[in-house]
Amino acid sequence: MAGSLQYVRTGAFLVNTLLLLLLLWLHGWSGASARSATLAHHAATAPPRNVLAAHDASLRASAERIEAAVRLLSRGKHAELHDNGASTELAAAARGGDAIARRVRHALTERRLKHIWRMPKQHPGTRAAAVEVHNDTWALLSERQIARGLASAGDPLRMECLATKLLSGAPVRLAVIGGSVSFGTTFTTSRSRALFHWKVYQWLNATFPGVTHEHYSGAVPASGPSYMEHCVHWHVDPHADLVLLEYAVNFEPGGDDAAAFERLLRKLLAMPNRPAVVILNPMELMPADGKRIHFTGPKQFNDGYSAGPVDEEDMGFQYAAAAEDAINALAQYYGVPCVSLRNALFTELKARSAAFPLKLVFHDRHHPGAWGHSLLAQMVVHRLSQAVMAVLDEEAHSHSYRRVSSPQCEQLAADSWSASLGAPLISKVAEAEVGMCIKEEGLKSLMADARGFEYRVEGSDAKMKPGLIGMHPGDHVLLCVDVSRAPRGGDFVVILGHLISYEHMGIASIECVGDCECKSTQVDAHVQGGKFSVFKARTIHMMRPAKAAEQRLASQKPGCGCALRLSILKETSSGEHKFKVLSLMSAVHEGSIRYGHQTGFNVRPMGARTS
Repeated sequence: MAGSLQYVRTGAFLVNTLLLLLLLWLHGWSGASARSATLAHHAATAPPRNVLAAHDASLRASAERIEAAVRLLSRGKHAELHDNGASTELAAAARGGDAIARRVRHALTERRLKHIWRMPKQHPGTRAAAVEVHNDTWALLSERQIARGLASAGDPLRMECLATKLLSGAPVRLAVIGGSVSFGTTFTTSRSRALFHWKVYQWLNATFPGVTHEHYSGAVPASGPSYMEHCVHWHVDPHADLVLLEYAVNFEPGGDDAAAFERLLRKLLAMPNRPAVVILNPMELMPADGKRIHFTGPKQFNDGYSAGPVDEEDMGFQYAAAAEDAINALAQYYGVPCVSLRNALFTELKARSAAFPLKLVFHDRHHPGAWGHSLLAQMVVHRLSQAVMAVLDEEAHSHSYRRVSSPQCEQLAADSWSASLGAPLISKVAEAEVGMCIKEEGLKSLMADARGFEYRVEGSDAKMKPGLIGMHPGDHVLLCVDVSRAPRGGDFVVILGHLISYEHMGIASIECVGDCECKSTQVDAHVQGGKFSVFKARTIHMMRPAKAAEQRLASQKPGCGCALRLSILKETSSGEHKFKVLSLMSAVHEGSIRYGHQTGFNVRPMGARTS
């Protein structure tokens, strides 16, 4: 009785109500007494020690049922107790958890994945019929290959917080950033259903139905992390719950991309929504001394896959890959999950396995085919399922009847992640010394001084082109460039995005003023003989002087020690003088950022897909 009373007192302390104390004590003790009497009757001839043990076991079982009931009641829901002491709420939760676990396990089977990732039939003879495919005969990865492909398991917390949200029935937002693999350059459209991230999204829809999950693609072809680290806010939804990150085949040889990737990763981890981040590494198949991107043999299927058997040139790829090795090290350092097609299949590909033919798994030496995208997606959904099962297992052991946001997830959202990430591993600085990526209304904040130039939005819908517009000779604008972190004597570049057109456009002069230097130049925005008005990126090489400029800018804007001065000239090749600034970007190294900036502007980030 004393032991039972102690458990009841514990329950009373938890709920802080005398009424609950009395109800639970009476119900629990009556059940325990009845069962003790029954046990005593059956054990009449047994040794006294066994009778006492049976009685104590009955009391302990009753106390455990009371403790479970107190947990339920303390969460604000009265639990009806059966004669056996089990809660209907608890039983229902257990049944629900088992059903979800079965659904998740079923969603990982090869048959189910192939059903989820089935493709609509394409018109025969078209390129889409060759590349927008999913063949049921294609092998998927085994459990051993999936285990090998996990280059970094990562800290499970973010993934389990995402799993908790999925299990609660809430919709989630999936975002992807990367290069041509994520964009779908080798397919017929950037919205291809063959892409790995679309397949992950469809798995979420099939496995956690009933809500509208969202898919955002911010991938930019032929660009690397040196572009994305500055412009990530253009390309990732700020409320994303899961970000898929792919850049293993987009590093510039001898460039600063590993450091840029690290700074980009730190920005993603510090986003206000604290998204789960998963890195995907498609395999680099270029030989160490090779430059040819295509496999040997004639291209077939309307520029689809290469025909013929693989030869020694095709098999010249090596395991070592500087970009992927650096990414794997960063994933492990920051505790981020990372899956690798190289790790999963290198042995099989080198052995020319019939189960994974090189020229069908891959479109060329840089890009996986539809088959390879399925394998990347398989590794991601397997990691997601592990997080879901971990949460279900934790709930089963904690006897929770409902899913709530765990204190750890709440603490994750509250932490100052920019401070808790620690020192960078590869990059010499946590934030690039020079770096901005501004467009649309953000351009207004850069205007230190202007005459004639004003912010306007021209066009509508997809053709909308907001920017700073000047119309007459003598119109000018000063655009601030933050150089406060740049070292004295250090070089950097500014990318000016502007409109070019076949009519109306004029010529602007560009010079640097304030705490920066550059060679003065001119930009003619008129393109003779054209038919379109498009975005153009112009690179301006700049330097912060070794000594501070004697004459400072009059602007009081923070971070405005340096500025570009644009002035519209009287000279014109079109007969008119319009000049329109669309964006402004700065970085320490040029690398591929000019092309990335231009492509990233023209290939605008897509809105949510919910089909």
